[in-house]
Amino acid sequence: MAKVADRLTDEYGALISASPFFALASAGPEGLDCSPRVKGAGLWNPAKHVEADQIPTPGDVLRAQTGGDIDSRAYDEQRLERANATMW
Repeated sequence: MAKVADRLTDEYGALISASPFFALASAGPEGLDCSPRVKGAGLWNPAKHVEADQIPTPGDVLRAQTGGDIDSRAYDEQRLERANATMW
Protein backbone atom coordinates (compact mmCIF):
# COMPACT_ATOMS: atom_id res chain seq x y z
CA MET A 1 0.00 0.00 0.00
CA ALA A 2 1.51 3.31 -1.07
CA LYS A 3 0.10 5.18 1.94
CA VAL A 4 2.19 3.16 4.38
CA ALA A 5 5.76 4.31 5.03
CA ASP A 6 8.45 2.76 7.20
CA ARG A 7 9.99 6.19 7.79
CA LEU A 8 8.97 9.83 8.09
CA THR A 9 9.02 11.05 4.49
CA ASP A 10 9.62 14.68 3.50
CA GLU A 11 5.94 15.02 2.56
CA TYR A 12 4.70 13.59 5.86
CA GLY A 13 7.22 15.81 7.68
CA ALA A 14 5.81 18.90 5.92
CA LEU A 15 2.28 17.93 6.96
CA ILE A 16 3.36 17.41 10.57
CA SER A 17 5.34 20.68 10.66
CA ALA A 18 2.32 22.63 9.42
CA SER A 19 -0.07 21.01 11.90
CA PRO A 20 -0.67 22.42 15.38
CA PHE A 21 -2.35 19.09 16.22
CA PHE A 22 -1.08 15.71 15.14
CA ALA A 23 -1.92 12.12 16.08
CA LEU A 24 0.44 9.29 15.17
CA ALA A 25 -1.02 5.80 15.21
CA SER A 26 0.83 2.52 14.93
CA ALA A 27 -0.43 -1.03 14.81
CA GLY A 28 1.22 -4.24 15.86
CA PRO A 29 0.50 -7.62 17.40
CA GLU A 30 -0.39 -5.95 20.71
CA GLY A 31 -3.04 -3.76 19.06
CA LEU A 32 -3.29 -0.11 18.09
CA ASP A 33 -1.61 2.83 19.81
CA CYS A 34 -2.31 6.49 19.09
CA SER A 35 -0.28 9.36 20.51
CA PRO A 36 -1.77 12.84 20.01
CA ARG A 37 0.51 15.86 20.17
CA VAL A 38 -0.53 19.49 20.40
CA LYS A 39 2.06 22.17 19.65
CA GLY A 40 1.27 25.03 22.03
CA ALA A 41 -1.78 27.21 21.66
CA GLY A 42 -1.40 27.81 17.92
CA LEU A 43 -4.41 25.75 16.91
CA TRP A 44 -6.74 28.76 16.84
CA ASN A 45 -4.10 31.43 16.08
CA PRO A 46 -4.50 32.58 12.43
CA ALA A 47 -0.98 34.04 12.46
CA LYS A 48 0.38 30.49 12.79
CA HIS A 49 -1.77 28.98 10.03
CA VAL A 50 -0.04 27.70 6.90
CA GLU A 51 -1.52 28.36 3.45
CA ALA A 52 -2.99 25.23 1.86
CA ASP A 53 -0.74 25.53 -1.21
CA GLN A 54 2.30 25.15 1.08
CA ILE A 55 1.19 21.71 2.31
CA PRO A 56 1.62 18.51 0.27
CA THR A 57 -1.65 17.16 -1.10
CA PRO A 58 -2.59 13.47 -0.79
CA GLY A 59 -1.57 13.12 -4.44
CA ASP A 60 1.83 14.66 -3.71
CA VAL A 61 2.37 12.19 -0.86
CA LEU A 62 1.40 9.20 -3.01
CA ARG A 63 3.55 10.40 -5.94
CA ALA A 64 6.56 10.50 -3.63
CA GLN A 65 5.72 7.15 -2.01
CA THR A 66 5.44 5.43 -5.41
CA GLY A 67 8.49 7.02 -7.00
CA GLY A 68 6.34 9.07 -9.37
CA ASP A 69 4.03 6.27 -10.50
CA ILE A 70 0.92 8.26 -9.49
CA ASP A 71 -0.25 11.40 -11.28
CA SER A 72 -0.73 13.63 -8.22
CA ARG A 73 -2.90 16.21 -9.97
CA ALA A 74 -5.29 13.58 -11.38
CA TYR A 75 -5.41 11.79 -8.01
CA ASP A 76 -6.32 15.02 -6.20
CA GLU A 77 -8.88 16.04 -8.85
CA GLN A 78 -10.64 12.66 -8.50
CA ARG A 79 -10.74 12.81 -4.68
CA LEU A 80 -14.41 13.75 -4.28
CA GLU A 81 -15.56 11.19 -6.83
CA ARG A 82 -13.47 8.50 -5.13
CA ALA A 83 -14.79 9.48 -1.69
CA ASN A 84 -18.41 9.43 -2.85
CA ALA A 85 -17.93 6.00 -4.38
CA THR A 86 -16.13 4.42 -1.45
CA MET A 87 -17.07 6.24 1.76
CA TRP A 88 -20.77 7.04 1.57
